[in-house]
Amino acid sequence: AARAAAASHPDLHWVVAGEGPERPALTALTRELGLVQRVHLLGWVDRVDALLAESDVVVMASREEGLGTVVLRAVALGKPVVATRAGGLPEIVPAPWLVAPGDADALARKVVDALTRGAAAPALPARFAAAAMARDVLALYRSLL
Repeated sequence: AARAAAASHPDLHWVVAGEGPERPALTALTRELGLVQRVHLLGWVDRVDALLAESDVVVMASREEGLGTVVLRAVALGKPVVATRAGGLPEIVPAPWLVAPGDADALARKVVDALTRGAAAPALPARFAAAAMARDVLALYRSLL
């Protein structure tokens, strides 16, 4: 997606937070594609909310995803989100900002659209508000007792 977006937005920077077994491959791919100056691999980040707060658009490019709590955090911080239609992400992110998992070109187009059109953060679905989630977890615990 970074390579696809570079043609129209060569000054666009991508920040990847997190650590895992795919990091060496991602580092190699970033070098191979000539994106070392545009894609920044941060590794583990302790202050996720601070990183999200500084982002213009939050991207969740998962092939598989449970709920996507980092997306919930981004929405709570008022950040626009572009994501894949993986797992629970469509429950949070509006359809116009979703793409098929693995479609890097579509992801790049949506990110550029979000940046150039000034996309707004999606509204946090009521069921993901802290009070609603606490109520539902408590109800689950009570049902198990």
